[in-house]
Amino acid sequence: MADWDLRLLGTVEVLVDGVPLVLGPVKQRLVLAVLVANAGQVVSVDSLVDRVWERPPSAVRNTLYAHISRIRRLLTKADTSSPVSINRTSQGYILEAAPEIIDVSNFLSLSKRARDEPDQRRKAALFGQALSLWRGVAMADLSGEWVSRTRETWGQQRLTAAAEWAKLETGNGRPEVVIDMLTALATENPLAEPIVAGLMRALQATGRGAEAINWYARTRQHLLDALGVEPGAELNELHVAMLRSPSRTQGTHPPDLGTSAPARTATPAVPAQLPVDAAVFVGRADRLAELDRQLATRAGPGGVRVVISGSAGVGKTALATHWAHRVRHHFPDGQLYINMYGYANRAPVRPAEALAQFVRALGAPAHTIPLDVDELSALYRSLLADRRVLVVIDNVAAVSDVRPLLPATPGCMVLVTSRNRLRGLVALDGAYRLQLDVLTPDDATTMFTHLLGTQARSTRSETIEALAAACAYLPLAMRIAAATIADRPGQSVEHYIDKLNVDDRLDLLSTGDDERSMVGAAFDLSYRALPARARTMFCLLGVAPGHDISVPAAAALLGDTVATAELLFEQLVGTHLLDERSPGRFTYHDLLRLYARRQAQIEITSEMRHAALRRLLAHYLHTADSAARQLYPQMFRLRLPDPPPGVPVIPLDDHQAALGWLDNERPNLVALAKVVTDSEVRPLIWLLADTLRGYLALRQYMHDWFTIAEAGLAAACAEDSAIGQAAAHHSLAQACHSITRYAKSITHLRQALALSEQAGWSEGHTAALCNLGIVYSDLSELDAAVAHFTQALHANEANNSLAGIAVNLNNLGDTYRRMGKLPEAIDYLAAALVRYRMLKSPTGQASVLTALGAVRRELGHLATATSLINDGLEIHRGIGDRYGEATALIELSRVRVECGEGQAALDSAARALELSRELDDRQIAADAHNAMGQAHALQGDERAAFAHFEQARLSAEQAGSLRPEAEALIGSAVLLVRTDRRAEAAERASRALEMTRRAGYRSLERRAAAALEAARRPRPAVLVPRQRRDRAAGAGVGGRPPVGDPAELP
Repeated sequence: MADWDLRLLGTVEVLVDGVPLVLGPVKQRLVLAVLVANAGQVVSVDSLVDRVWERPPSAVRNTLYAHISRIRRLLTKADTSSPVSINRTSQGYILEAAPEIIDVSNFLSLSKRARDEPDQRRKAALFGQALSLWRGVAMADLSGEWVSRTRETWGQQRLTAAAEWAKLETGNGRPEVVIDMLTALATENPLAEPIVAGLMRALQATGRGAEAINWYARTRQHLLDALGVEPGAELNELHVAMLRSPSRTQGTHPPDLGTSAPARTATPAVPAQLPVDAAVFVGRADRLAELDRQLATRAGPGGVRVVISGSAGVGKTALATHWAHRVRHHFPDGQLYINMYGYANRAPVRPAEALAQFVRALGAPAHTIPLDVDELSALYRSLLADRRVLVVIDNVAAVSDVRPLLPATPGCMVLVTSRNRLRGLVALDGAYRLQLDVLTPDDATTMFTHLLGTQARSTRSETIEALAAACAYLPLAMRIAAATIADRPGQSVEHYIDKLNVDDRLDLLSTGDDERSMVGAAFDLSYRALPARARTMFCLLGVAPGHDISVPAAAALLGDTVATAELLFEQLVGTHLLDERSPGRFTYHDLLRLYARRQAQIEITSEMRHAALRRLLAHYLHTADSAARQLYPQMFRLRLPDPPPGVPVIPLDDHQAALGWLDNERPNLVALAKVVTDSEVRPLIWLLADTLRGYLALRQYMHDWFTIAEAGLAAACAEDSAIGQAAAHHSLAQACHSITRYAKSITHLRQALALSEQAGWSEGHTAALCNLGIVYSDLSELDAAVAHFTQALHANEANNSLAGIAVNLNNLGDTYRRMGKLPEAIDYLAAALVRYRMLKSPTGQASVLTALGAVRRELGHLATATSLINDGLEIHRGIGDRYGEATALIELSRVRVECGEGQAALDSAARALELSRELDDRQIAADAHNAMGQAHALQGDERAAFAHFEQARLSAEQAGSLRPEAEALIGSAVLLVRTDRRAEAAERASRALEMTRRAGYRSLERRAAAALEAARRPRPAVLVPRQRRDRAAGAGVGGRPPVGDPAELP
């Protein structure tokens, strides 16, 4: 078995044999964190939702189930014998794992053992072991109210343990081992007096009493500023004792390491070269805190080295300058600053020039300053020896420009800003990279409120939010916009936003009198520094519709290999002209996108742009086809041409990969279908629309479905393609059917019939017959449905179409079930299942298993029915088929009612009802309400049962669906008989009997007739006849019949 580690004391991590798993998006990691934090305890669904979402989306439960399902798959995929499992109970979810593999459980256990341990050295060792589990702030990559509360609780426990450990180690004669940790903790928690006290004792014990006294002064000021109180008795007494100690005069600088420096003046120069702090600085709290943490570490013999990297205009210099001003008191020997002009329309500053400026600022006489870079660097490092100096090196283009400027003294810190990532500085020189992105929408809005001053008070908050969005939350663009608005007091903010949305936004975002204050010019400097091929890629990415792009899609766009695309992406990401927002997916903010499109218009010919889009569309089409063959091989589709040579097609060889690719690319596919009008690619548009039909039906993305299908129809009409139009009408018919617009669905199908016949497309003609049968079935015109299915089946058999045969056998079996012809239903469904298994169709198999389970339920084979339906449900969930999942849950609820499992029946029906709301499907809602009614009736809650039957009846009427309406009438009639409201019961049962006879629902007809008979006869004393009890006993499962069954009626 592999070694597992579940880590929350730092970023959230799961390690298997030391290798971290990719845990997915933030909310998924937060779900996992909640379950791990409560390992061994049941967490209710409501509690999970409250802890993960401060503002839950409408489909929150479905989203939660999806996250949990993906986490489960992640755990089992990493190790089939995983010691970690997530199980569902009637109360919620529970994560089962041994406490010793969970860092927070380990920490709490070791801390308790340490407090119970009598031996002082052993006690200290246990505390040290517990504290070593912390890798930083708990759940550092997560946020939210629950995270903050839990982080605060654990953080206090950490501080308590650290204070006890420090006291023990100092008492054991090992004060030096606690100083680094306590320094970091005291910096992060400036009001934590026990930590400061422990640090002061350790510093005093190592001969650094003056530093200890400085810590007291700093803590006292923090307490006065934050709380208005003086330090407590422990700190005050410690401070007084140190003031009386002779060791308090010990120096505060690091000890001499034997380096020699040239003779200095009696009073060394103290440079203060930092530029003026930004007039308005908003946000970046996490980045400022990270810089504070880096300062606290004082790591490495060369001090702290940090690279702030990000795109042009994102605020790197502002952050560096603002933070440098905040911490300059930590660097009493001075602050150096230089702008290297690595991205400017002027010659960059050479390292020798920068070093010459620095050594002069540090007090070196002019005649002693050498010309050679190596000699300058040596002098510079000598002058910095034993000093605490902050060095800010701004706008660096390359590692070679900054490496000679690095100090070699532990007391110094270097802060570098660059549009490049400067990987060499990180890899070889121990620098920490801090990546900077655009501001958050909230911070951007706050910044504009400050920048606009009095004008902000007369401007609606929604308008300021829109202005921030129009500036892509880019600080440079926002400052320019605010300056422009201030220069035109007669012009409203709304008018300026309108101009940004209509005119060339990049040109408008310029003050006109300063080249540095032009967004486009800032981007130009980064763009021109790229190699030619990378510039071409950058431009073409601006041409591609959609928000982001994968490496294979970019390779298709460029007309090159995936390896080349990866290399170019590395260059673009390295210069912050592109962001990798998730593994393998790249994007940039709106202003960079506008810039890329403008450059494409200038530098890429129209023919090249159109050819790139054709290649991109071909990549999407053929990869979507690969996904379709995995997910719905039984579904008829138009045949595709071979992919063009050199266009990469991703082989998707399992269901999860296929579904994941479609989920990731869906927004891009919709965007592409809407914007491409080139006559050469119109056939690809209707082929793409047809290929995506099964996926959109599976996921029920109705808006996208209509958008893509209508784009396919428009493209086919523009090219006068009968077969393309027929395929588009098929898709629109299926979409209309999904939202119970049956009349429109029939209209589209009749057009598909005629166009398929005109095009000689026999497969399309047969499919239209099949789909008409499905609509007639849902309209309760069962004889017409059987006629259409039979005609389609014969055509499929004549054409030897295995997929078509499977589909129509399934349809006939399900229709015969509704008609009460159960033996025929089993025969057809069993035959369909064999063929779906031959096709390896998960959706087909799941559908048949659910239907077979429903038939077995009606025959009284409850154990078999439960097993079949659960098998179908598992497949539906595995492929993300929410419609199928809802149907299976309703059938499962019905079986559980007959087994007498009231609460389990309610749980299944309630989940189905949630899914019906997410799908906006009234027929599923009607079925779910009926199932809820039966479950409540089983538990004796007749008021709730009646309310659900009424809601089922209303939903069925809205959907135009007779079957669930009849079921609701029968269920409510039975309840009315129980309460002796027989006249009203007879009226409802009579209506249900008329409806079911007309439609041919024989099973429902028998139940309606029994309900009517019960309503019309006097009330006897007998409740449940012997034959029904025998039937349940014969199935091997105890229980009672559903409401509305003749056996239930008095």
